[in-house]
Amino acid sequence: MLVLPADFNNALLIFRLAIDEDAPVIFPTDTIYAIGAPICSISANEKIFEIKKRERNKPFPILIGEARQADGIITEGEYRWRACTTYIRNAARELSDIYKLDGRAAVRLVKNGWLGKTLRTVGALTATSVNIANNPPLIKAEDIFTAFDGIAPYMLWGESGNTPSTIIGLDGEKIR
Repeated sequence: MLVLPADFNNALLIFRLAIDEDAPVIFPTDTIYAIGAPICSISANEKIFEIKKRERNKPFPILIGEARQADGIITEGEYRWRACTTYIRNAARELSDIYKLDGRAAVRLVKNGWLGKTLRTVGALTATSVNIANNPPLIKAEDIFTAFDGIAPYMLWGESGNTPSTIIGLDGEKIR
């Protein structure tokens, strides 16, 4: 596993390698550590389902770096984005089915820091907790490295939150 400190330049390098190799990446987010891949790489995201032993009816949340990146992912983008909150909205027709459940997709806006800048540069990424399905998310970078070394080819090591995002389903004005 190639492990580099989490900053914009290293993230750019690793996510470009991940795109070229259709590979997943482990990285810290504003909530918890995630395993994800660019949404342009269906193959890398398929690998994440296998690594996590995750059911196919649980699509991954998608991270964006600015609100306009929601175009092509969800159909409604004009609303207030809250920090550390994942919104479930109607998915855009052109979004691959791998990222949808019942015609809906989960999206979170990450504005600040190296990750936000990376998202604005390389595009939207999936981001799901680093764990095997039905187990608690791994929070400490050392535990993640130990558990996923040899399974995931890339890791960005750095500050992360320790609380998963809040998930809000929106149907028009109705909140779930």
